[in-house]
Amino acid sequence: MKSVISLLMLLGFFGQPLLAQEASPLKQLETEYIGKESWRSWWLRNSANEKVKIYMPYSGKNAWEDWLIEGETVDAQANPTGIGSKKWQEWEWQGKERIVMRSLFQHGDKAWQEWEIYSEAAPDEVYLLRTKYSSSEKAWEEWELVPDFGESTGRLAFNTRYIGGDKNWESWDLQDNLPEASSEIKMASSFLMLFSTIMPYCHPKARCAFNGLPLKGKVKFVEHGEDIKIKYVDYDADIKVQFVEWGADDCGQWQKVDYGEDLKVRIVDWNEDLKVEKVDYSPGMQD
Repeated sequence: MKSVISLLMLLGFFGQPLLAQEASPLKQLETEYIGKESWRSWWLRNSANEKVKIYMPYSGKNAWEDWLIEGETVDAQANPTGIGSKKWQEWEWQGKERIVMRSLFQHGDKAWQEWEIYSEAAPDEVYLLRTKYSSSEKAWEEWELVPDFGESTGRLAFNTRYIGGDKNWESWDLQDNLPEASSEIKMASSFLMLFSTIMPYCHPKARCAFNGLPLKGKVKFVEHGEDIKIKYVDYDADIKVQFVEWGADDCGQWQKVDYGEDLKVRIVDWNEDLKVEKVDYSPGMQD
């Protein structure tokens, strides 16, 4: 009888940490669907092929503000807590842990490239999520999560599976050598890496899009049923657009079409999604 009681006590005291230590490392992150809406829903897998779904439950202009994370071992949500135009620079993860995620640079092009992440239960254990290279326009294709405390050399690396091309953000390989981080810290970091890479407020050269819709390619102008509303301006534009006859492959290059479009656009005088300035050269998003 004493042996049974001792065994139960051991399980009670040590079972939870043991499970945490045996959690399978993260392995892959990829979109759930193929097509225009693929960026809205993701699967995060570990080496045991257990899946967690990361997705936006709503549509519309502010849909990026609500994310749900669901799986057998997690039921969480992520929402921005910043203010005004910098709302996207601070986030809160609410699950078994309450996790704070904050951009280290409040201004400039680097604001999306480096974040601090910590659980409110252990605020001194800060992790850094950052791009591996800061100078390249392709910096967003490689990320790492590293501890900013203690002497650990552990690391969780995120790498696009296909370097180059328009679809390279849809699939990522993860190398999880960070056993000291909780599973929710790692999942929160995976979400934040995704957000920094694909959402409307990340670095414009890394992802020329609005609410996940590419701002290049074939464009059909419509009077209703639009994907995006634009207002033409002569200055203070969100994006400069160059209209071309073919080969609209660069950010801000638009080819007018009647069918087979990548984007449906309606021109308005107010309540626009984006301000557009027509140009003959140097198209692209404006910081």
